[in-house]
Amino acid sequence: MAEIHATKPSNWNVPNALTTLRIAAVPFFGWALL
Repeated sequence: MAEIHATKPSNWNVPNALTTLRIAAVPFFGWALL
C-alpha cells in the first residue's frame, strides 16, 4: 500500500514540476531577452 501511495505522487510530481518550470521560464526568458 505504501508503494502505490508513493508511486502516484512520484508519477505526478515530475511532469508537474516540469510544467511549472516551463510556465515560469517563459516570462523569465521573455524578460531576459528584453
